Amino acid sequence: MRLVFLSIQAAGDPELLAVYGRRRVGKTFLIREHLKDRIVFEVAGMHEQSTSSQLAGFHAALRRAFPNVASVQPRTWLDAFEILRTCLDQSSKSKHKRVVFFDEFPWLATRKSNFLAAFENFWNDYAALFENYQTHETIVKTLAASNSGLTRDQLIEKSQLTSGGGVTKAIEELALSGFLTETLALDKKAKSSLLRLTDEFSVFYWDWMHSNTAANSWMRQATSRRYEAWCGYAFESICFKHLQQIQRGLGIADVGAHVASWHYSAKKGSQEEGAQIDLLLDRADHCIDLCEIKFSDKPFTITKSYAESLSRKIRVFRERSGRHQTLFLTMITPYGVVANRYSEQLVTKQVTLSDLFGSEKTVP
Repeated sequence: MRLVFLSIQAAGDPELLAVYGRRRVGKTFLIREHLKDRIVFEVAGMHEQSTSSQLAGFHAALRRAFPNVASVQPRTWLDAFEILRTCLDQSSKSKHKRVVFFDEFPWLATRKSNFLAAFENFWNDYAALFENYQTHETIVKTLAASNSGLTRDQLIEKSQLTSGGGVTKAIEELALSGFLTETLALDKKAKSSLLRLTDEFSVFYWDWMHSNTAANSWMRQATSRRYEAWCGYAFESICFKHLQQIQRGLGIADVGAHVASWHYSAKKGSQEEGAQIDLLLDRADHCIDLCEIKFSDKPFTITKSYAESLSRKIRVFRERSGRHQTLFLTMITPYGVVANRYSEQLVTKQVTLSDLFGSEKTVP
């Protein structure tokens, strides 16, 4: 966890970090211990209290944190976050990142309080960031519904936006602002590029907060298959933000590699097999790393059926990509891959969380 805190402090862009778990295990202490010198505002939700009581507590926290900034008690959460925004803007600037800490976050989101919508507006205010923000918001919402990403043509079709310069400009602005990641296709054609939503809060908001799923039943949801799928997508987003660390972990940082995606869609009615590879590294030493990203809260086990799926993906790539370089199957997982006959047959290299967050050790 220490590596995560160090990583978000060193990152150039704003970061949203959610720490969750059972009560009384030390989450608040952990955050204060690692970020105490950076916390400029801290508020704690109160158990089973009304919205007005939560707003009063928020206002008291504002007065403690910003005694020289005048404010009145807010009547709504939109007002509360606007006051917080003003306080942050008017307070002294720091060369380091400033931390805003919401403790007991679900308790703040009381029923019909509109807290989640106000928080979403505070963190991702598209209207403040972009002109004609409706296009940006539609793109983000559409990408949030596709865990595997979309090409530009697929995005336009699913979002029902009109193809043209406005969409292209919006995609470029969202990419520059860190909301999405665009990965060039292996053929380096823009129309084949893969677009993925990689802003952590946007991913979380559209999956959980938009439907108010997370407010009162998060711990129950944390054992669901939907939660597992979301973890997988969130982990993929982390990997796409640590491409340099992945290359360093593989020992190819000095080799040079074109980061790309690749997919082949079988023709309708044919017996062909399709395949998609979200991340591959086309290396200058005439090798290609086909990267398989898998989230697991323990060492990942490659089963017989999954091994067959991986073999098929490699075969389709070899047959349809037109590439003849040496292929390496690279597994990117949090805690490595369990050694068994399938991993020994297929996996050439591994990358783990320790590689993504600073360690230069490569898993053999």
